Amino acid sequence: ALGATILASEREGDERLRWLDRAIERAPTIPFARRARMFERIRRGELRGALADAEHGEASARSPGERAVLQREVGRALREGGFQSEAISWLRRSLRDEPDSRVAKLELGLAWFDAGEDLRALELVQSVVRRDDGEGEGRAIGESELVDQARWLAAQLMERQGLDLGVAIAHLRGVEGRSPWAARARALEGRLASKLGDVGARLRAHQRLLEAIELGWIPLESARDELERVAQIEAEAGQPELAARLRALLDASAR
Repeated sequence: ALGATILASEREGDERLRWLDRAIERAPTIPFARRARMFERIRRGELRGALADAEHGEASARSPGERAVLQREVGRALREGGFQSEAISWLRRSLRDEPDSRVAKLELGLAWFDAGEDLRALELVQSVVRRDDGEGEGRAIGESELVDQARWLAAQLMERQGLDLGVAIAHLRGVEGRSPWAARARALEGRLASKLGDVGARLRAHQRLLEAIELGWIPLESARDELERVAQIEAEAGQPELAARLRALLDASAR
């Protein structure tokens, strides 16, 4: 079964699926081949077969934690495949099995966001943010990026729903300076501050973005779009020195 699964990974299309079928026929209780076939079926749009494989894996899980991880993997793959309602169903199962999981809340929040259910998404991601605010340094290893994504998404949702932008800005300020979400957070923070007419808050957000890039905390190439927008805002707002520093970074990256 292992050999057939390895051979399947080296093939494409119908041949790949045939090798996975062969692996499962030889060892129907070994989960990795069935899981690989599930992902392949989702990729091909074969929803019924994919869900049958997913349900088999769910029934075979040895603990609620293992089951919840599988449910999230299934939900994530369904979401990426465009199967929104099925993704939500599987991610809700994961949250039932692990109701305190930040990962489960964020994954389901993202699925609700995709489905246009902003308020449901906001309720989940804000619960992640509130827990982070309450715990201070209590983030587990590997959770920082997840929590920062929740902060960014919560602020976006609050803007879309016309909710308190001051609270949204407070969420964004909690995004760590070295985070992969920092550039997006600083740019959104500046835009929301502009909407409120808070010049000081806008300048602080944009200066934090500039300093993080200058210090090498944020890779310049990953922040070009945010730098372009921020430089334009500051030029139009009558801050030529800050706009020039931002433009200088863009020019340097283009050489």
